Amino acid sequence: LFRLTAEGYRLGETDLLTLLDAQRLYLDSQDRYYQALYQYDVALIELEIFLGQEMIFTGE
Repeated sequence: LFRLTAEGYRLGETDLLTLLDAQRLYLDSQDRYYQALYQYDVALIELEIFLGQEMIFTGE
C-alpha cells in the first residue's frame, strides 16, 4: 500500500497527507510485527524456564 501511495504521490495522483498516512500505517504494522516477535521470544524463554530445559526446533 505504501509503495502504491508513494508512486501515486510521485505522479501527482495523491496528496501529501495520504502519503504520510500510508507511511504511518506501514510503520505501525512493522512495529506490531516486531513486538509480536519479541513477545514470542519472551514466552518461549518463560516456557523453557518453567520446563527447565531448552526448546529445540528442527524446522519441520
